[in-house]
Order: sequence, then C-alpha cells, then structure tokens
Amino acid sequence: MPGGWVPRWEALLASFGWGDAGELASTRTKRRVAELQTGPEGVEAQVRLSDSESHSPRISFLPLPAKVLDVAIRTMAGKARFAASLLSGRIPLDVESAFAGTGRTLLPASPAEIRLSCTCRSTEEICPHNQVLLALLGERFDRDPFLLFELRGIEREHLLARLKRYRSSPRARTAPPELQPARAVPREPLPEVRPDAFFRPTTPLGPRRSLFSTPESGDTLLARLGPPPFSEPQAAELLLDLHRAVGLGARERLAEWEWRNVSRRTPEVR
Repeated sequence: MPGGWVPRWEALLASFGWGDAGELASTRTKRRVAELQTGPEGVEAQVRLSDSESHSPRISFLPLPAKVLDVAIRTMAGKARFAASLLSGRIPLDVESAFAGTGRTLLPASPAEIRLSCTCRSTEEICPHNQVLLALLGERFDRDPFLLFELRGIEREHLLARLKRYRSSPRARTAPPELQPARAVPREPLPEVRPDAFFRPTTPLGPRRSLFSTPESGDTLLARLGPPPFSEPQAAELLLDLHRAVGLGARERLAEWEWRNVSRRTPEVR
C-alpha cells in the first residue's frame, strides 16, 4: 500500500470506528507524546493533553499462537523477496499473504485483539490519551516494522534467527506432518486344510441362498418412471400387480436355478 504503514494502520482504526483518517492525522501531528517505550509487552508513553496532567496509556496486541507464527515464518523463508526484505530490516507491505491459510493476520483483525489501558481510568471505550497513542503507532510501525511481530509474540532476533535457519535448510521450510502411530494388526492363524481338499468348500453350499430380495415397495421402479399412462385407476393397479408378480416369479426362478447349479457342481465333502 503506498505511503507505508501509516495509512494502512489508520484505515484499520477507522474500520473499528476509532476515528476517521482526518481525525487520526490531526491527532498524530500534534506531537503530545513523550517517553514512548515499546516492547513485547506493548507500547507505553506519557501523554499530556492541553494543560492537564500527563497520563500513561498502554497498548498491547493479543499474541498469535506459536504454530501460526511458525507457518508464517516458513512461508516467508521460502520466498526470496520476503527473506531479503526481512534480513535487511524491512517488512514488505504484503506480509499478510504469509499468514494465508492460518486463519489469523499480522495486524489485529478486530478490536478484541487490541488491549487498551490508561492511568486516567476513563470510563470511555477509548480515552483521549489512548487515541493519541493509537494515532502515533502507525508512524512507529514505519520506523520499526518488527514492532508488529514483537507485539504479536516474537522478538526481532528470534524471528531473524528462525528465518535464517529455514532459509539454510529447504526441508525445514515445510512443517512435517503429524504422523499417527501405526496400529498393530493381530495375526489370525490359518485354518487347517488338507492339501487334496484345498480347492474344495469347507461347508456345503446347498444351504446358501440368493442375495436377491424384492423391494419393500412393489411400485419403487414404477415411481421412478413417473405416473402410468392410464386415465383409469383400475388400470394403474393392474400394472402394479403385474410388476409385483414379475418380481416374485424372477426370485423363484433364480432360487431354482441356483439350487440345480449347486447340486450339479458341488463335490462330495469327505
């Protein structure tokens, strides 16, 4: 995005309902912040409004899960452009693409991921001191983009160290799949069969029955074909009876054929 992190950060705050771009820019240029400190625990400063006493607002981000950060770092390590920018002390503006598929983003996705506190103990959702600090945070990201990662739970040194490690080992860029332990399959002993009876059935085939069964409803097939082309209800009932009779007859013929076939081919079992 042109202009660095400032417009991106101000657009994000505006989407949260925390002031439009004009208000944030006006607040940012007044420079009423002193002793600004940053670190993994958040951003804190001394803010004084007009002639009132100064207060200490504090802003922190919800840390990202370690697994999300690891996936993002592996992705950035696999892209030469990303790796070159990070190793030279810059974070590309399209860094969010490294978080694709994780369900998370580097910048806070909602106000719930930003924690605000202030010594003024204001009852407002955002006190004036935090408004000033929020407006200046975009400039801070431009000066030190690694602050974004710090606020999300990983310091610059650790980020760069892991990036170099993943760059030096291409295999490490891809997270190893979680392998399930192999399940032991119990062995079953083979039945004892005489060699001369190996190809003979161990049980008589006569009692076996056909797998054919008539449908529960005799008009199932007819229903698939649509309504019968008869105007009289009696003709439609006759067609249904005929269909059922054909099914029963086919079942009887199949059972008779199987019985004769098994009787003729089944060898005598000794």
